[in-house]
Amino acid sequence: MGSQALATARTLLQHEQDAWQSLIASIQGLPTSMQEQVQQGCQHLGELQAAFSSAPSFQELPEELLSQSREKLAKAQECLDDLLEYVIKKMPLTWVVGPLSPAGGSAEQEEELVSEGKVEEPAGEGKVEP
Repeated sequence: MGSQALATARTLLQHEQDAWQSLIASIQGLPTSMQEQVQQGCQHLGELQAAFSSAPSFQELPEELLSQSREKLAKAQECLDDLLEYVIKKMPLTWVVGPLSPAGGSAEQEEELVSEGKVEEPAGEGKVEP
């Protein structure tokens, strides 16, 4: 049971680190502080992966390492929360939607989504009434 749990933890950490690597490639253009924070989160996950990969069983993982693992995962989660908050508050909707928005009439569709309350209007882009 313990070896299966350790194998599962290793697999999850590998998937998590792969996702973070992809995230790093996707956030080019964001402020350097955001990019560094995400890189640090990815580094924490790499350290955890290395520690878990070298352990033959959960029982042989030091309690201190497990405690540090919780802290590092909490820091990684905080980094994702900060990134999400930044994107929600600071990025224009067109940047977030990117290539998924349909060509032609997208401004009208975006306006419709805003009026229906499905998305928030990007800051500073409201209509000016005559």
